[in-house]
Amino acid sequence: MSPRSDDGSSPLIPLLRPFVYFGREYDKIFVNNNGDLTFDSPLYQWYPYYFPAYSSIDIIAPLWTDIYIYEKGTISYRKVTDARLLNRASRDINKYFPILNFSATWVFIATWDKVPYYGNREAESTFQVVLVSGKNMSFTLMHYDFITPTENAESGFDTINSTNFFSIPVSEVANLSYTSNVNVTGRWVFRVDNSSENNGVMN
Repeated sequence: MSPRSDDGSSPLIPLLRPFVYFGREYDKIFVNNNGDLTFDSPLYQWYPYYFPAYSSIDIIAPLWTDIYIYEKGTISYRKVTDARLLNRASRDINKYFPILNFSATWVFIATWDKVPYYGNREAESTFQVVLVSGKNMSFTLMHYDFITPTENAESGFDTINSTNFFSIPVSEVANLSYTSNVNVTGRWVFRVDNSSENNGVMN
């Protein structure tokens, strides 16, 4: 569970095996309160960079905005090696990428549950990001339940110098719950180990 602090982050979380993110290997991760994951160090910035940001960080951001969990809402994360969940993850990835014959070896799940925004503490947004890894292949799944409207938000991913990036094309973040690139409402799936081809539209 992440600490109840404004603009905070989880402690360093060691990964079970390295996660390949567009050619770089990471053995640790940080779950940042403001709706994103980073690898080298925590990110406390509440105001999102819009992608491509041409910045010096690798980031996965299901919903990067000014989240405020000091009073309510929870941010949790877990590493998964349970065979049933690994099989489910493998099935999902093979459905979306049918030529890969993929087999998941570990899964990492971070969930923002009923989190409010700074300045709108009545808001409650629930979303999740899942990292799936195996055979040097890496995937990111973003799941959106109910998302309260807010300004200054970014969803997608970006890399150092924006060599690879994707910004989910919504005019209002509340619409994330109704969009998809895999024909499953509220779900976006990306391959993130080396190539982002087909990440906008899946077959």
